[in-house]
Amino acid sequence: MCAVQASKLFDSANQTAAEAVSSIRTVAAFSLQVQVSQLYEQQLVGPTKMIERSSQTSGLGFGASQFIIYAVYAVGFW
Repeated sequence: MCAVQASKLFDSANQTAAEAVSSIRTVAAFSLQVQVSQLYEQQLVGPTKMIERSSQTSGLGFGASQFIIYAVYAVGFW
């Protein structure tokens, strides 16, 4: 669920970047490079935090499962 929401938010940020690149002449003519990049950065804050939490949880779960597997091997060889 969290990954789907983050993906939608990343899509929105990517759409903003794509529009800025496709109309680069207009952005440059009005000197809006800084504002457009700040808007893009702001749109990436939310999904990045969501993905970081999800990644940490997944990593912790994977690490625990690997620990259990190798602990069972160690007890078996002992």
